[in-house]
Amino acid sequence: MNTSTRAKTYWAIGNTIVIIVAIVPVLWIASLSFKDPSTITDATFFPRKWTLDNYRGIFETSLFNRALVNSIGIALIATFLAVVVGSMAAYAIARLRFPGKGALVGATFAPRWTGRSTTRQRCWSSPRSWTASRPTCPAVSGSGSPWAGRSCAARRRS
Repeated sequence: MNTSTRAKTYWAIGNTIVIIVAIVPVLWIASLSFKDPSTITDATFFPRKWTLDNYRGIFETSLFNRALVNSIGIALIATFLAVVVGSMAAYAIARLRFPGKGALVGATFAPRWTGRSTTRQRCWSSPRSWTASRPTCPAVSGSGSPWAGRSCAARRRS
């Protein structure tokens, strides 16, 4: 077994463990929600008797319904306002000239700018299929980086 295959095996095992550790508690909680209230404390993973009584009980409570409606309303209002204000701001930044425009645009795009070592690390860890067809590296495509638009293989050679 060469180093590359061994490393891939270790990564696969590690990823599998992380996925299991992340998903099992969610599945446990979901299975508890379908259990009969008298059997919630038994040690079985799957319910012996499937029921929707827990969900009926939640939606019959007016306090939960009011909280749910309030949360949905606030989320919709916040999303609408963010889209409206963001659209107007983007239009103004694109069309108008004003002092500090460059700094504002720079601060907006600063998180997209990465150093060469970050870009190269991302491309060096790319699957072989990326380098075979020579597409652009997804880490920098369209980012304004000097590496944007060049294939990962081209960046490795430089």
